Amino acid sequence: MTNYKVSHSYLSQFLSDSGAEAGGHDMIGDYSSTPGSFSITPPEGKKYFINRMIVFIEDVGAFNSGLYGKDVVAAHGVHLRVVTPAGIQVLTPHNVHTNSQWSQYCYDISLHSYGGGQVNGIQVVRWTFGKALPQGMDALDADMLTLHYGDTLECVLNDDFSNLVGHRMIVQGVVVNER
Repeated sequence: MTNYKVSHSYLSQFLSDSGAEAGGHDMIGDYSSTPGSFSITPPEGKKYFINRMIVFIEDVGAFNSGLYGKDVVAAHGVHLRVVTPAGIQVLTPHNVHTNSQWSQYCYDISLHSYGGGQVNGIQVVRWTFGKALPQGMDALDADMLTLHYGDTLECVLNDDFSNLVGHRMIVQGVVVNER
């Protein structure tokens, strides 16, 4: 059994191109020839208990349920996984190719449009991991996705997302100091 110090803190961190808080977190780019990887990895001595992830997609104009954002054709889609020294746990067995496909994994999806015409449309997706954890996965109070030192929550992009206005993912949960 792992022992934890009493001290813990709130986790609210974007997935980044470096896996650390200081990396670039805007997932806009052309990843069609070279995949883009955005991730979060706990530093040594820390353990992350992730309760949820918020996916933010912003584009000019109204969203189409059959595309990603307003008009991105995501042939490869968005792929999420947990990489550990023991192997890979796939979180999206069917990659997310369209706005509506986020509902395969997340019940909470909202669309926002502020005004009419060519204003930016925004889709916000809340993925609560506690409701989707596979049985037997290590979790605090059996309600969070757990990342140990050496584990990485990774989002792999292999399409052209350069036309999006905004594309970010933030995780929220608890950081615990391991003894």
